[in-house]
Parts: sequence; structure tokens; C-alpha cells
Amino acid sequence: MFSREINGYKKSDVDSFIQRMKASYEAKLMEEKLKALDSERKVLDMKNERFDIENKEKNIMTALNAIEKAKRFQEEGSRKFYRLIMEKLELLIKELDIKFPQLRKNQNFESLLSEFSVMINNYKASLEERINITQPVYSENDSMRLLLNKMQDYKKTNEAPKEVHISIKKKAPDLRAIPEKESGFNLEEALHPTEDLEEIMKAFDFYNED
Repeated sequence: MFSREINGYKKSDVDSFIQRMKASYEAKLMEEKLKALDSERKVLDMKNERFDIENKEKNIMTALNAIEKAKRFQEEGSRKFYRLIMEKLELLIKELDIKFPQLRKNQNFESLLSEFSVMINNYKASLEERINITQPVYSENDSMRLLLNKMQDYKKTNEAPKEVHISIKKKAPDLRAIPEKESGFNLEEALHPTEDLEEIMKAFDFYNED
């Protein structure tokens, strides 16, 4: 392995061997350091990826909550608007009855008032029932609420969320065709007016006069 001299191994061979051993050790040490750095990089990448995922989940949850609130406000606004229209129609009938009591003598008009009152009451009840069914704050079966719950479960169990589709059948109000009465009042035209909407709203006193 080493050349021999009078006093032992040849010094140059020994020094060369030591240098090779030192270089091999330093190479292995550098390789281990590179492996350690690569492992740290992978751990950091995983942390960053998890951080990005959590941020995306937070953004999704924030967006879903915003949609839920917007849906609730929209439904509450629709309920108030339709209720206002029904109250205006009901008030109009009462005013007609007060201003023109002689119309009560007309059986056709009396029947029309009765049918109109029943229709308004039924529509109010139907509106309240529909709002109670679809109200997202209190309904556990609301599609938006179920989706939010699924997102929470997915965050805990890492289970891929499944789409939830909930459909609610709305029963159309039963409006029987009513022929034109002797009084000249036509219910079909009242429900589907052909006049300008602004003029109709003024007639129902929706606009205040300056």
C-alpha cells in the first residue's frame, strides 16, 4: 500500500493517502449537508403549500359567507317589497269599498272583492312559507349552509367536498281566469297591467308628491 523507506513508510505516500481521505470525508460531509438543505427546502415548500391552501380556504369561506348574507338580505328585501304591494292592493280595495259603497249592491263586484281578498291572503301566506323554507340563517337544509358545513368538514378530515344540490318546488298560485265584470273592472288586467309601470306606482301612492 505504501512504499517503504529505512525508517518506515514513505512520507509522500502517507501524505497523499491522508489528503485523499480528507477529500473523501469533506465530499461526503458536503453531500450530507446538501441532503439536509434539500430536506429543509421540501419541508418549507410543504409549509408554504399548506399556508396557501389555508389562505384559499379562508377566502372561499369568506366568499361563501358573503354570498349567504347577500342571499338573506335579498330574500328579506323581496319579502318586504311583495308585502308592501299586497298591502297597497288591500288598501286600494278598502278605499274602493269606502268611497263607493253602492258597488256592494253589485253581486259581481262583491264576488270580485271577496276573491281579491282571498287571493291576497293566500299570497301573503305563501310568501311567508317560502321565506321560512329558504331562509339560510335558520335552515340547516339550505344549500349554502350545507356547502359551508362541507367545507368545515373537509378542513378537518381532508375529504374532498361533494356538491350539494337542493331544489325546492314552488307551487304557482292558483289564479282562475275571471271574466270582465259588469263594473268594468278586469282582474286579469289588474294582475298583468299594460299601462306604464310608473303611472301604476303613482296610482298606488308609491311616490310622494313634492
